[in-house]
Amino acid sequence: MNSSKRERASAEAAAEAPAEPEAVSVGGRVEVGRLKRPDFKTVRASARQQVLERFARLTVGPEEKLRLAAEAVDEAEAEIERLQPERDAALASVAFYTTARGVDMSAGLARTGTLRVQRRALGLGQDAKLPTRAEQPDAARAAGVRFVPNADVELPKVAVAYEAAEARRATSIEIRDAAVLTLLAAPHSWSQVRIAEAIKRDFTLVSYIAATKRKS
Repeated sequence: MNSSKRERASAEAAAEAPAEPEAVSVGGRVEVGRLKRPDFKTVRASARQQVLERFARLTVGPEEKLRLAAEAVDEAEAEIERLQPERDAALASVAFYTTARGVDMSAGLARTGTLRVQRRALGLGQDAKLPTRAEQPDAARAAGVRFVPNADVELPKVAVAYEAAEARRATSIEIRDAAVLTLLAAPHSWSQVRIAEAIKRDFTLVSYIAATKRKS
């Protein structure tokens, strides 16, 4: 699933059901404690290292390495597709319906990323201004944003899983692309079409990988 489809799924998950009115207690917001702030840098580095170590232990040729790396990319992308709507729904619930601050630091996102999720949840354009903090609970309810019980606890957990999956994907892509270049070169001399079929991707991706190598 591409990023635009994942974003639509996230918006649908965030707007699945409205907030529970009885849960709202403090100025239109649920009072919660300080959000956990995971060490996402360490999470990403650890996930990357796990992938590198896994492939370093392999004693296989480039064809098998390509197959395994392509599978690893697919697995990571499937996990990302599963986790993103869950993360975004929890983020929207925490941001709009609780007293929590610094949501981006618990979600593993830059401030711009958090704003993008919030705008999507409210059905706003990418450059639209968000309602004020005081207006957000009512605006979120009007937009059908779902209140997620215990989202303040779940958000950091889901975000850790999501960021680890993103790191595994990025690292697996590096390994896959290196295998692609090896197989394109002599003595293997695979065609780009053959490689595209092997990794079950569009021919244009293989062309892009090859062109990037020529420029480097």
